[in-house]
Amino acid sequence: PSQLADYLRDPLRHHPHGLMPDLQLSRRDAEALAGWLLGGSAGPSEEPPRGDAARGAELVRTRRCNACHDGGDLTDQPPRLSALTGATSGCLEDQPPSGLPRYRWDAASRRSVIAFLKDPTATEPEEVELERRLTQLRCVSCHEHNGAGGMAEHVRTPFHAATQADSADHADAPTLTGLDSKLRPDWVDDVLLHKARSRPYMKLRMPHYPAKLTGGLARLLAGEDEETEPVVSTQLKDAEHGRQLLGFTGFSCVICHDFAGRPANGSRAPDLADSHRRLRPAFLQKWLTDPSAVQPGTRMPTYFQGGKSSATHILNGDADAQLRAITSYLAQGRRASPPVGMGLLTDTVVHATVHPVVMRTILPGLDPRSIAVGFPEELSVALDVAEARLGYVWQGGFLNLRRKWTGRGNGPSDLVGAKIIDGPEGTMFRRGGEPSSAEFAGYRFDGDVVAVDFSVAGALVTLSLDVVRSDVALGLRLRVAISEGEPIEVALGRRAGDMVTGDDGMAVVQLAAHGDATCLLRSSTLVDDATPRVRATAGEAAEAILWFPTALTDDVVQATLRWRE
Repeated sequence: PSQLADYLRDPLRHHPHGLMPDLQLSRRDAEALAGWLLGGSAGPSEEPPRGDAARGAELVRTRRCNACHDGGDLTDQPPRLSALTGATSGCLEDQPPSGLPRYRWDAASRRSVIAFLKDPTATEPEEVELERRLTQLRCVSCHEHNGAGGMAEHVRTPFHAATQADSADHADAPTLTGLDSKLRPDWVDDVLLHKARSRPYMKLRMPHYPAKLTGGLARLLAGEDEETEPVVSTQLKDAEHGRQLLGFTGFSCVICHDFAGRPANGSRAPDLADSHRRLRPAFLQKWLTDPSAVQPGTRMPTYFQGGKSSATHILNGDADAQLRAITSYLAQGRRASPPVGMGLLTDTVVHATVHPVVMRTILPGLDPRSIAVGFPEELSVALDVAEARLGYVWQGGFLNLRRKWTGRGNGPSDLVGAKIIDGPEGTMFRRGGEPSSAEFAGYRFDGDVVAVDFSVAGALVTLSLDVVRSDVALGLRLRVAISEGEPIEVALGRRAGDMVTGDDGMAVVQLAAHGDATCLLRSSTLVDDATPRVRATAGEAAEAILWFPTALTDDVVQATLRWRE
């Protein structure tokens, strides 16, 4: 039973080329299933009778076991397919000669194999390939596709009763029909290859197959990305209206929908923060406009009747403008601020509400002697003051101190939100291109600016942080001032693109960012190499802005070059 349970928990490890999927079983589930399959104890083991190794080797050869299985030093390999071009005899006959495998093919299957051997370069139509692969992987045992398949009624009815679901949203596997107009192919790839799930709370479990069997299936199901999709606004004011509409000041979507991993209090629905990653913009707007027409029986209410919005106090009730605002807000993904009125994760979450907040705490991946700086705009910075470097920047909240304020206080504080960029390795301070050691000398507040002091080779270096806005992004502004001595350079990230310089001497370079985030470093004193730096001299502070737009286009780069506070 224990060996069967091990296999059921991870069949791909035992048999990576097989069709038995990973059913996402817990240890307890696997042991219960193994016990049921074996009907109780396996009983006492007995010594198996000894076999004839020479006879076994002969059988392996004559039965062509090595055509599929690896192992042994067998040299009697079966003929390669390339040598069978045009073949119609042997195992392809209705009654194959003795010693050859007898495949249980019907006449149509045999004709198909012969046709393939006559022209091995021929390809089957995509719709035929899709139907074949969905049948092979038994996807249609749960999913409906083009009117066929779906959960059998004798399975579906008890399952519905067991889950106590009040609608098909919680119990039925979603249809595979029309995915090319609904889902992004990258999301389908994530589901098939990386176990991504839009409803992780469902009791129904999606099996996981190896990439060898599912590779290319996302394109067949969801097609290619379309250039005709609606353009998503990058204006922060549009995103803010979307935040209001999805919150309790608008449609109150977070009563049912999770957000960035925060479970809803009522009946749960897919995480809104993943909507842009999952859904095509055109489908999202169609769904928001008339969900019942897309999925009859859904619990999703209709907020737009006859082209008019029920939230008349936002954007003057303009339905098209509201749909654009919601799409813009959801495009920020897990970096977005929570919808208006959504409760905090717990009472251990610290937010910067009016003024910046500085917390000295243990942060993930950094030296214990680090500080976190949070701004009301929900942009936050981690500084590793022991090594004098910028650790990372994250967006969407500040800190959850549950680990530190409860129990024994073990572990680091948790970030609320998602990382945007990581700082470079080692100290951020350079002189003459060489790293320069620094000692933390404290921090202070100057209104909405947080100033952090370091002692670098006897000189006082002050790194001042605040947040600025443009129409299309948030900016983390950093000012570097040195009291005396040689010029100093401050490294702020890792380069991911070429530097662009405007006519006025302002330069912009793209930095490496997490996920779908974009970061542009803008400064008039930019030193460009693999680790972009800004250069400050005594008596003349340097200024840089880490600019986080919601999208990266040539227009955005040009706006960055021209932008002033």
